[in-house]
Amino acid sequence: MYAQTQEKLKLHQKELEQKVKQRTKGLQSANLKLNKEIEIHKQTKIALTESEYKYRSIFENAQDGIVLYDAKTLELVEINRKAYEDLGYTLDEFKKMKYGEFVVYKNKGERKELIDKLLSKGKLSLQAKHRKNNGEILYRIVNASILIINDKKYIQGVIHDISEIKEQEISLQKSEKKYKDLQSNIPIGLWTTNLTGEFLYLNKAAKKMLGYDPKKKAHNLTVFDIYYDTSERNKFIEQIQSAGYIKNKEMQFLRKDKEVFWGNVSANAVYDNEQKIIRIDGIVEDISERKEVRTKLAEAYEEIKSINKNLEKEIQDAIIDAKQQHQYMVQKSKIESLGELAAGIAHEINQPLGVMSLSMQNLQMRITSNKATPEYVNEKFVSIESNIHRIRNIVDHIRTFSHETTSISLEKVIVNKGISNALLLIGTQYKNHNIDIVLNLQENMGFTVGSKQKFEQVMLNLLSNAKYAVDEHALKFSESEYQKVITIITKATKKQITISVEDNGIGIKADNLTKVLDPFYTSKPEGVGTGLGLSIVYGIIKEMRGEIVIESEWNKYTKVKITFPRFPENS
Repeated sequence: MYAQTQEKLKLHQKELEQKVKQRTKGLQSANLKLNKEIEIHKQTKIALTESEYKYRSIFENAQDGIVLYDAKTLELVEINRKAYEDLGYTLDEFKKMKYGEFVVYKNKGERKELIDKLLSKGKLSLQAKHRKNNGEILYRIVNASILIINDKKYIQGVIHDISEIKEQEISLQKSEKKYKDLQSNIPIGLWTTNLTGEFLYLNKAAKKMLGYDPKKKAHNLTVFDIYYDTSERNKFIEQIQSAGYIKNKEMQFLRKDKEVFWGNVSANAVYDNEQKIIRIDGIVEDISERKEVRTKLAEAYEEIKSINKNLEKEIQDAIIDAKQQHQYMVQKSKIESLGELAAGIAHEINQPLGVMSLSMQNLQMRITSNKATPEYVNEKFVSIESNIHRIRNIVDHIRTFSHETTSISLEKVIVNKGISNALLLIGTQYKNHNIDIVLNLQENMGFTVGSKQKFEQVMLNLLSNAKYAVDEHALKFSESEYQKVITIITKATKKQITISVEDNGIGIKADNLTKVLDPFYTSKPEGVGTGLGLSIVYGIIKEMRGEIVIESEWNKYTKVKITFPRFPENS
């Protein structure tokens, strides 16, 4: 009996131990699963925190303003810094504002209309005006949409500022208005036609020129109504179709009352994408009076031409006189200089002659029309006398420049004056070559000692070399890509006067830089230069106890720097 009981107890003990093992194993499995779930929960929480941080960072640092309103109560839920700072408010100030309080509505009902439209369509994009805290108006684009979060509706708005673009747009509209006003009121006739000859546009000046009311539309007017010779139209169209433009063509036209007048016409063809002419734009200027004046003043022009020939002969005589009076080397250089300057001098003289000619034309017109007052006549005579004086100064200076003794004469040389005298002979010629001469001349520098004429010869020689350099360099570029510039600078220290002549031309190759002062050396093509210019310049500078230094870089620049002893004005 006892033995059976012990056996049963052992059996129950084994069963109990087996159940404990199974329960322990189950608890361990459950505990492991729980630990995994806790770890996943931690990672999820970290991810959510990071996501929220990223969202908040993007939200706060967005380049556009962002707002979030409760769609039902219209109360502010969220706003980023950009939204309220752009309007000049603090966050607390903005929170106290009602929905849309900063919006400039067109009328009282517009706010409700926009909200209804947004709620109906779910999204809305519009251009709006917003008032800043200081009253300033901002132009902005608003993109609004309905968001549903946890079954609750919200209004989200993204606000992009376009004030700068709007200001440019307003400025452009004003500019276009000015252009249209200018086009309408300019005193030159502007017109547009199609290929059949119908006028599509005439400005006020064109209508007035043709004898029509400038304020009214010229109905059914065609080019055939205004051509004096209608066959000219075919020639006109042929040239437009061939070249694409017509420039300064003088033609006869008919006004509304059939009066004939002369017009100067320029026109351009306008093409479509297939390069077919769709219209012709042009301008016309009434030159009837100009044509009449040309005829009446033919004799005056002949007289001016005669004066011009005599003046040119005087210039040539001055050049010949210079050739006869100089030492061989200096004489040869000066003859070359004056020979190069002949065209430039003629330009310098033709300019005042042109002014005199125009004054004579104007005077003739006024006299013919009985409109010449004593004051007007006196004004024109003063102008003519002033230009005669200018021509006399140029001729006198040529004579002075060409007169040079063989002996070394010492006199005061005012450097800036010598530069001005040199430019007097070549200024217009260089201007006609599109060369900018930049002057930076120090005043009250005192003087140096030497020959005025020889110093001017030095300047003319250096300027001639600079002109050649920029002209050669310009051949590598179009006119818009390169501007020819020669810069002349003078400055003084206590003991020296310095002159520098710099050009942005072809430059001198490094191998040739040490040779340029040698007699008969030249880098110019055969027949263009003798190679005596800079060697004579060097000799004259040494005569005046000066020094010369030449800096250059090929295809970039050349700078010639000259120094002379300085004497103060009171010495």
